[in-house]
Amino acid sequence: MVSSHRILTIMSMIIIMMSLTACENTENLRKGIHLENTGNHKDAITHYKAFLDQYPETQKKPAVEEAIAEAYLNWSENEKSLKHWEAGVNLMQIVLDDYNETRVAEKVQDALPEFLLEWSTQLSTSGQFLDSLTILTRLIRHFPASGYAEKGRKLRSEIGIFAFTSDENIYVMNADGTKLKKVASNAISPTISPDGQRIAYIELAKSGQRQGYLCLANIDGRKAKRLLENPTASDPVFSPDGTNILISKDNAFQKVDLTGRTINAYFGIRDFDTIGSFNPTGKQVVAFLKKPQKNVSRLCVTEDFEEYFELYSTENPIRDAAWSKDNLRIVFITSRGIHSISPEGGEVTDLMNSADHDNIDIRAVDISPTGANIIFLGKKDSDLHYKMYYMTLAREVAELPYEAPEGLEKPFPTGNSISWSYGYLRY
Repeated sequence: MVSSHRILTIMSMIIIMMSLTACENTENLRKGIHLENTGNHKDAITHYKAFLDQYPETQKKPAVEEAIAEAYLNWSENEKSLKHWEAGVNLMQIVLDDYNETRVAEKVQDALPEFLLEWSTQLSTSGQFLDSLTILTRLIRHFPASGYAEKGRKLRSEIGIFAFTSDENIYVMNADGTKLKKVASNAISPTISPDGQRIAYIELAKSGQRQGYLCLANIDGRKAKRLLENPTASDPVFSPDGTNILISKDNAFQKVDLTGRTINAYFGIRDFDTIGSFNPTGKQVVAFLKKPQKNVSRLCVTEDFEEYFELYSTENPIRDAAWSKDNLRIVFITSRGIHSISPEGGEVTDLMNSADHDNIDIRAVDISPTGANIIFLGKKDSDLHYKMYYMTLAREVAELPYEAPEGLEKPFPTGNSISWSYGYLRY
């Protein structure tokens, strides 16, 4: 079956050949036609352009430019099939910039949004979420009304937003560092709702404490309210469906709904003082003991806080844990680095050794909504502050770039928590 692009190419070649005149040397045209028909689009373009350079006033110029544009489009589709996304988009852009009067330009205008979406999806899947967001911005800005732009907005939200604490102030921002905003003061331990619309956190009764009032607000900080009037809550975690929040309370855990009504309370929990996060179904949580007893810290999964399934034990204190939303792994951190284990247990995989990264001191971890990245707070020997770092599943590590709002100092993360959730900030 001959594609519509190939039919247009063949017709253009016929038009060119029919318009040949004896006064023009057609060698470059004939070579270009032959090379294009054999799939050598790059060299075909070279010969077409050579002909136009040789005869800039030729009557065949519109047909030759049409052929050049088609060769660029066919070349871009080859690059796409080879996953050479950037090269393909650049070739399409040449058509729009240099051959915008051709019929092919209209085809490129229709094809480019899909191409951009596929490219950004590929980048996101491989953990290159910052590059993916750059491409999505281009897609949404230049093709806002297309169905592909709508899919791009959904992917942008799946890449998500962050919340973190800096000097007992809570900030939120998009995953690419844009729209950074302080949403709460005198507060720590933010957790973002699964839909990205709300944020829960601990409002401190006194500075420097770990416990305080459980609060809930819109993601931009508006309509903040206390859910519990007793300042003994810590480490809030949203359930996967966003209907309730699990908190630690000394040697107890409490689950409350978004009005503050208690759903469950679990008392006398002496072995575990911290919850990492829920599993995707919301039926289990990963829990751990930060201060190991008898030099052993245990990472466990529990459903009712009475029986525990031990995943791993270590002499290095466990500092934080996160359950991936695709249920493929639990990521946890110790003083040695970042590790991963299956929710069913088994062999532990060392994702990053602190000693290999300037003895980085890691204090909090979370997993992206797509499952393709890990975010963590770390301070290297060469760092003055804790910073946000991200890692791909291929174990590539980089600092997350972001800038302070105009007129404000850049807030560096402090505390022991970071939240990465679905959403996109538009304010």
